[in-house]
Order: sequence, then C-alpha cells, then structure tokens
Amino acid sequence: MSPVSRGRKKKPDRRSRRLAAVPDEDALVRNVIAAFRPAVTETDPVQVEAMVSGLLGTVWQQDPPGRDQDGAVLALLASAGRRRDASALALLRALAAIADSRAVREAAGSGADILRAAGVTEPGWVSAIGRPVVRDCWRLTDCYGDMVTLACVFGYGRRRHCLTALIDSGDGDPWISELALLDQPARILRELREVAADSAPIITLEQLDPAVAREVLEDGMA
Repeated sequence: MSPVSRGRKKKPDRRSRRLAAVPDEDALVRNVIAAFRPAVTETDPVQVEAMVSGLLGTVWQQDPPGRDQDGAVLALLASAGRRRDASALALLRALAAIADSRAVREAAGSGADILRAAGVTEPGWVSAIGRPVVRDCWRLTDCYGDMVTLACVFGYGRRRHCLTALIDSGDGDPWISELALLDQPARILRELREVAADSAPIITLEQLDPAVAREVLEDGMA
C-alpha cells in the first residue's frame, strides 16, 4: 500500500454501475440522465468529472474489443440532446469538457449549445470544468528507482484535490499499479514528507515541474 492510499477516494455515482443491465436504448438514456441529475446542482467540478468518467467507462465496457467506442457514446449523447432537460445539458457539457475523443467533445458541445438556445439552464460549473489550476507536484522515490509515488495537487477555486499514482519500475518499464483521486492534499504531502524523513537517504522527496509529472503519468498509464 502506498503512503497515501488510505485517503478518501472520490467515487462515481453508484447508479452508473447499473447501466450495463439496461438493454433498451431509450431506457438506457433515461437511466443515464437520471444518474447525472445530481450534477446539475453539484458545486465541485471534480465530482462531475468523476461521474462522467465512470459513465464513459460503463459504456466502453459494454462494447467488444476492437469496436469503435465513440459510436456508442455518440449515439447516447445524440439521444440526450433531444431531451430539453437540465440533466441532459449537464451531461453534454461534461462530455464536451473532458471526453478524450475530439468527435465526442465536438458533438457534445453542439448538442449542449442547442439545449442552451432552447432555454435550458446551464450548470454552475460549466465555465470551470476541465480547467483546474495545478498547484505543485511531488515525487517520492527510493534510491533504486523501483517504486515511485507521484502526488499532484490541483484546485478549482479554494478546493484542493490530489491525484496520486504508485508507479512500479522494478522491471525497467514503469507502469501505474495504483491511481487515486484524493482530497486533503495537505495531509497527503505531510505523510510523504514524514516517509522521506524517516527513511532518508534511501527514500527521497522532490518537487517536480508539472510538465514532467504529466509525462511520468502518461508514460505510466500507457
């Protein structure tokens, strides 16, 4: 267990886990919209990001390997775009902000603009989601480089969160064995400093440039 794995993790809404059991497309869309209703009044963009990430994962898991994963998502947001509902608009805005496919982002953005023009109320987080401010990044590593804990602190306004990754480099090909989105970043950094102080010089803690931290994360996830 990494030094930070005991923190409280952000979890997607449990209702998204039940979507795979709904075979009818119209029923699926209704369930998706219902599952996304809490996002309409949510004040923390991170919670909305976790919800839409969980939704995308659920949709992708229903498709066989090799199938175009965008197809199912595009069909879903097309149906959502025909519903003049604040939950549908919230879903489309979230997908437009953080979906990893350009086609999905553009289609979601167009659908959201149509709903907004029809008078549907925008969620309060629409101008902030997907645009966090990176505060600082830290790397805890042993002298052998076999295990690395990366902690990246970011925020939306006064809210602070921490993305942590446990990276295994024992075989020479770094890969992320644990990835968590946590709150209480001050406590997490305090724990990392304590680990480094108790185990120096075998274990060290250093601050990283965010660009370097991103590269480490992307390599580990790839």
